[in-house]
Order: sequence, then structure tokens, then C-alpha cells
Amino acid sequence: MKRSLITLFFIASSAFTMSLYAQSSVESFMADELADFNKFLDEANKEFVEFLRNPWKEETPKAAKKAIQKPKPKVVPQVSDKDKEDTKTNSNTDTPKSEFDWDGDEPELIKGKGGNVERIKVNTPTKPEKPTTPTKPTTPTKPTTPTTPTTPTKPTTPTKPTTPTKPTTPTKPTTPTTPTKPTTPTKPTTPTTPTTPTTPTKPTTPTTPTKPTTPTTPTKPTTPTTPTKPDRTVDSPSQSSDPVFSGGNGRIKVDYLGTDLYLDASLRHKSSLSGTSENAVADAIEQLSSSNYRTIVSDITKVQKLYHLNGWATSLLIQAASQALESGYNERVVMRMFLHTQMGYKCTIARTGDNKKLVLLLATDAQLYGMPYIDISGTTFYDVDKVLGTNSFFLCPKLNSKSVNRVGMHITQIPTIGSATKQSTHVNETDKLSITADVSEGQMQLYKRYPQCSFDVYFNAKVNPAFSAPILDKLRSKIAGMSETQAVTYLLQWCQFSFDYATDEEQFGYEKPFFPEEMFYYPQNDCEDRSILFSYLVRNLTNLRVALLQYPNHIAAGVIFSGDVDGEAVISGGKTYTICDPTYIGAGIGEAQTVFKNVAPTVLNF
Repeated sequence: MKRSLITLFFIASSAFTMSLYAQSSVESFMADELADFNKFLDEANKEFVEFLRNPWKEETPKAAKKAIQKPKPKVVPQVSDKDKEDTKTNSNTDTPKSEFDWDGDEPELIKGKGGNVERIKVNTPTKPEKPTTPTKPTTPTKPTTPTTPTTPTKPTTPTKPTTPTKPTTPTKPTTPTTPTKPTTPTKPTTPTTPTTPTTPTKPTTPTTPTKPTTPTTPTKPTTPTTPTKPDRTVDSPSQSSDPVFSGGNGRIKVDYLGTDLYLDASLRHKSSLSGTSENAVADAIEQLSSSNYRTIVSDITKVQKLYHLNGWATSLLIQAASQALESGYNERVVMRMFLHTQMGYKCTIARTGDNKKLVLLLATDAQLYGMPYIDISGTTFYDVDKVLGTNSFFLCPKLNSKSVNRVGMHITQIPTIGSATKQSTHVNETDKLSITADVSEGQMQLYKRYPQCSFDVYFNAKVNPAFSAPILDKLRSKIAGMSETQAVTYLLQWCQFSFDYATDEEQFGYEKPFFPEEMFYYPQNDCEDRSILFSYLVRNLTNLRVALLQYPNHIAAGVIFSGDVDGEAVISGGKTYTICDPTYIGAGIGEAQTVFKNVAPTVLNF
């Protein structure tokens, strides 16, 4: 018995010793790896400092690109009786060329008389789904005595041309089954089907016949892909005892988009400059490299992870930190360049031709507008502070070897900056549907500081579920049981009649596309804003595919339906995109604005 106990003791002791040895080996290995990594960082900084001392190259910046060359219309176009009559194709109309700079593939097949728009006509009557809504609507809008017209008029369907066009796909019948002109045109600004409704009804909310003859079943499910309940990812970092959020000795207060942070102050006044020459900048970077910069880099990384910041949001955090650490403009530029480099972002530095100002140049993963830029070895670097203008400047063409990542502009995670919210309510003018949503103030502060990006950034942005849940829930209930065309028509006219219109120039003085959340934050919006929100709603409530349609100085949307749909459409990549314009007030699906009747839009497919 004693021998067995002694044996067990030795086995346990050996296992414990081996465990300690293994743990010690792992810790030693990690320490060696960290030391090697820090050595690499130090050597990379040293190499970059030496290169900075070489004469910088004289360059001329490329002029800032403009997304829109001409101002947008100042008045929201509305469907009128004259518009209905003007749908007849005018073969003498000149086709204006698109002047957008946004990238997009040109449609492979677009046909039409006197222009490039294809009018698609099918053999079924216009919008046959109108009187065939299922008998159990979730929110009935019928009046006390509903009317059930045998041939309902659709106020948003354009009048067919007297000489039908002949698209290659689909085949157009020589004798349309619908009349070329509605006998009684209606006013789409207040589209109603019943004669005396208690509440105005949308064209997509029919009079609900008691016995639909051929109920239409949507081929696509209307279950949204986004969750209906907001997901809580992390607790508010501001409540943490971490000194980054609570403060303490050796820390400096930083105002980051309305939230107080406390970052390490070791780099304070460490980027002092004797001038803007190559050697002066190199001396400042060398001083920063020899200081304790790793602590503030660790702080920035911590905030980045806890707040789910993308590259641009992190860049704004670096800017806020630099403002707290340095008082001089050029010193701040050096600090920002250094911290961006330590965070692994592609950036470099330059100075203006008059040698007065230093310039930070950043590489991003999306095209930016309104900023001068320069190409270095096939990578575009933007003057994010808009300092250069069109004058020549002197550039350090080499990057620190740490600089490997472009600054990310896409919203792939919901930023969780602060906890304050703003509540906003929008009411549909036609059926009085009221929707209230909460918008994150911190998120809005971030988006307010966003430069104008290519449209894929806004179109593909992840939307805050705390914001979108009440919107999707109400609209999902509203379109429950509707066919595809009925549901999309309702969503289209909800976007038309629930917001006030103003161009960006009128509201901001500059071009500013909205992320979906911003639609409930600012009092007004314009064409691309509504098209982006409409596209988001269609994708998440009907699972239909949507693209943006780029006209000269205008943006609409195109929806791919699962079956043939009457109206105007564009064919691209073998797919038919039915035109849906959220700023053509009162227009239904398949209706383009009169000025664009013979214009071929570019299909922006993201």
C-alpha cells in the first residue's frame, strides 16, 4: 500500500513538474516571439527614418474627382397627367451622357426607340395583382363599402407608346392587351382606389375583393435576412474600470465623436518640429520611434475592438488623439502619420510646394470623391485633409514596411460608440403608417465625418439591428400576403411619401450620400439616399435582387422580379431590372422620370 502511494506521488510530482516546464517553455517562446516582433518594428521605423532624410520627389496631385458634375434637380419630380401622356417615345430626344464618376458595368443589352431604355410589355393586363390580394390582410385598409373594379386603373403605370418598341427580350406583342392610354388618369400624389376611403390607400394596398379570382403567391419568401431583435455584442466600455475609459495618471483625455477616452500620454509633444524639411520630419519620427509608443497603440487597438471600429473610424480616433497630444498643425500631421503606420495602415507624408504645410496621404479600400490624390506603385493615396489643391508638392514615395493595410471604409460591423440615441418618426402620407426608430448618436457622429465614397460602401453597409428592427417589423406586417409586385410597390411608395426632399447642396452645402440610418436622423434626403434605403428594404423584406441605376445626376433602383412585370426595365448581364424610382413621387414600378425616358442608366451591381 505504501509502495503504491509512493508511486502515485512520484507520478503526480513528475506530471506537475512537466506541466510547469511546458508552461515555462510556452511563455519563453511567446516572449521570444514578442521580442522578435518588437525588434522588427524598431528596425522598420529606423529604416523609414533614414529614407525620410532623402530628398522628396516633386509631384502634382490629381484633381479631386466629383461624383456629380451638375447640381441635382431642386424640385422633386411628380407624376402628372402630362407625364402620363409624355410616355410616348420621342425619337428626336437627345440622349444625355452620364456624368457620374461612380464605377459600374454598362448594361450588356438595352434597346428602345430613340434611346436606350427598353419598355417591356407582357400579355397580361397591367398590374393584375391589384384586385387579387389574399382575403386576410394583416392591416385592412378597405373602406366601409369597398369597390371591386373589374379593370382597376393603376395610377403609377406609364401610358404605353402608340408604336410599341421591339425589344429582343422579352417578345413584345403587336397588339397589347391593355389600352394605350388610361381613360381616367389619376393623380398619383394621392393615389386612391376607393371613392371615399377613411384613410388614403396606396396603390399597393388594394380594396381587398372578397373573393380573389386568381390569388398571387410570391415566389420569394418575405422573411427578412436581418434579425428582428437587436443583438448586444459587448457591454458599454465606458462602464469599464479600464483606465482607457476611466482615466488615471499618465493619461490624456480625448474627445472621440462625443465620447470621452483616456489614452496614454507618453507621446505628448514628442513630434516637435524644427521645420518641414526632410531632416526635420525624420527627426520627429525618430523621436516618436524611441518613445514609449506601444502603450497608446495598444489603447487604440483596444478601443477599435470594443467599439467595432473600421479603418476610417480608427483613423478618426488617431486624429482625435493627435489633437490632444499636439497643438501645432504640422506636429499633428506627423503624429497621425506615425500612429497610422504603427497600426499597420498604408500612409505616407508630403509637404506643400511653399514648404509651409505637411500633408497626410492615406490609402483606402474604396474610391473617395472630393479629395486630391496621388498614385504610388498602383495604389491611390488621398489627401484626406484637402490641403494640396492643384499645386505641386513634395512627396516621400516610400512607405514604412509596417504599412500593409488600406484604411477600410466599408461598414462590416456596427460601430458601438456611446449609448445616446435619437428617436425619429416618419409617417406615410398615403395610408398614415407611422414608424418610429432609434438612431445611435455616436454612429451618426461617425457617419457625419465620412468622406464621400463609392456607392458600394453605402449599399452594402451593415445596418444597426436596433434601428432596423421596428422598421422591418412594421413593413413586414404591412406587406404580408402581398405578391412580389404589390410588396415592392408599397415599399417604393413608402419611401416616396414618408420623407421630405432636398438636395445635398441645399441641406449640407456638399454632396453627402446617406447610410440607411441617416434617413431617420436628418430632416431631408435626396435620390441616392432613398434608393439605398429602398434597396435595403426590398432585399430584406422580399429577398429580391436589387441594383442601383445611375442616370445623369440622378440615382434610382432596379429590381429583378421572379416573373414578367409590365413597365420599363433595363437588361444587364442577362437579368431584367425593372425601374423603381423612390424620388419620382407617385410613380409605380416600371416608371422612369420623363426626362430619362430614353436614357440608358448604368446598372451598379454590388
